[in-house]
Amino acid sequence: MLAGLEARVCSEDGPVLLIEAGDLKAAHLAERLGLAHHVSDAAVSGFPDSAVDLAASVDIGKAGSFRVRVRTTETAATEVRPRELEEQVGARIQERTGARVDLTEPAAEVRLVLGASAHAGI
Repeated sequence: MLAGLEARVCSEDGPVLLIEAGDLKAAHLAERLGLAHHVSDAAVSGFPDSAVDLAASVDIGKAGSFRVRVRTTETAATEVRPRELEEQVGARIQERTGARVDLTEPAAEVRLVLGASAHAGI
């Protein structure tokens, strides 16, 4: 039981908590967690291809602009280059949605956190 919900913490990776929440939507869980800065729907293992695929599939809705931010935790593979991954993910999202990249005031921000696994969301 977590925050009064049918959910549990499966693992921790630095500042990232992997929570198993069954059918519970990520947005509803975020409302209950209070201090959470970002909540994502999915996690994958395997780098970098599966992480790029995951982040590139994030739904930015009808946002006309976006940016991608990649962050690593202490358990991330040492060969990870966040800037290169940001560019790869951004190019794929732009190709898929037609939205423009805006690094200063985007309508949406796609976040990819890399550690023992990859976590992506808005």
